[in-house]
Amino acid sequence: MEVDDMGTKAQSLATQHAPWRKGLGWPILAIEGAVALGIGIYILVATDDARDIIRQLIAVVLLIQAFLHTMAGFRNRELPVAPFHVLRGGIGMTVGVIVLLENFSDYLNVDAARFILGLGLVAYGAIGIVTIWVEREDRGLRLGGLAVGIVNIVLGLMFVFSDSAKDSWLRALGGIALVGGIILLGYAFMVYRSSSETPAAPPAPPAEVAPS
Repeated sequence: MEVDDMGTKAQSLATQHAPWRKGLGWPILAIEGAVALGIGIYILVATDDARDIIRQLIAVVLLIQAFLHTMAGFRNRELPVAPFHVLRGGIGMTVGVIVLLENFSDYLNVDAARFILGLGLVAYGAIGIVTIWVEREDRGLRLGGLAVGIVNIVLGLMFVFSDSAKDSWLRALGGIALVGGIILLGYAFMVYRSSSETPAAPPAPPAEVAPS
């Protein structure tokens, strides 16, 4: 009996501390994976049309995510990572707004907007990875967040060092977004399965009533 109880407890601990349980919730991972997958497919299918639209689309996604990170930082000011969330969100929102104003500004051309977006994605992803590292002792090493940060950095570097006159970098960008989306969707499914298969805690034994 005791051996069975110890085996059940060990299995429960292994499930609770599995790597795919540490990180972002599966709905967030699924949404980010679906967005990345959609962007990748769009770039590969309509490369010519995606040349200018893709910057605006990524800027919108960056602006929304950055706003959520900023709000999280202000709501949890007592946490040591709150300044990182606010800094990351401020950078993301600033870059997103600047890139979205490209079509309305006479001083911001295509190359400048692409360069600013690239630097912003690199900084956004790097600060996100630093944030995960700082809070690793409290929340564990969040693999989903690390994957998102790495994807942001890779996309940013491609925007910075790419030649806007060539289509090869855009196709490579679409391929990376496609693969990244598939990985995030698969990771989200693993998190969902892990959360649904977590064994429920056994009911507490009834309290003994002392004889009168």
